[in-house]
Amino acid sequence: MAARGLNTQLDTPQFRELAATLGGAEAGLSDVFFTFVMYVLSQLVAGAALVSALRARAEEAAGRAELLLSTPVGRLRWALSHLVFAVMSPVLLLTVLGAVAGLTFDGDVARVTGATLAYLPAVWTVAGIATLMFGLLPRLAAAVSWTALGLFLVVDLLAEFKLATGIILDLSPFMHVPAMLLGGASSPAAPLLGLTVVAITLTAAGLAFLRRRDLMPSA
Repeated sequence: MAARGLNTQLDTPQFRELAATLGGAEAGLSDVFFTFVMYVLSQLVAGAALVSALRARAEEAAGRAELLLSTPVGRLRWALSHLVFAVMSPVLLLTVLGAVAGLTFDGDVARVTGATLAYLPAVWTVAGIATLMFGLLPRLAAAVSWTALGLFLVVDLLAEFKLATGIILDLSPFMHVPAMLLGGASSPAAPLLGLTVVAITLTAAGLAFLRRRDLMPSA
């Protein structure tokens, strides 16, 4: 009922044209709407994960990490305590967003929530980039991580409106997320598993570099 009402509201020549561009001629208007909204929200959630992943760097820059690590708290345990939030907070946020959207507009909570959670590996990849930079080039970690997220946003917008193709699209992890509501992949598990492996690899590399480098407080 709610989905039919939303389809009626979206049934304008302008949105039908946009829906055909984004999801193809057979795409449902409400499904295209939710897919685009989830893309935008996933970028915001990635920003929140990025803040959590970079919190350890903020403590290091402020000199608090050196004091904390003089206690029995190990370096990896300290870093992982921040990464837990970077990993788990997107799970909670995307679950809530998907459930609310499904309950309020679509009526199929499991379907919409599952499609929303498909963005998790891409969000984790962004957090993985921040972790890698924190371990490798801590002074540049925030600048590089936020720049990367901004570039992903630009690539995704260009792709949504068919203004970019080829290798440019591969630069953004969000472009590898299958559009579940639009039947975007015959086997959605493969790209999601691939993104998860990339996120784990980036995070593990960052933690390995962190173990080997000196702490670097700001001037």
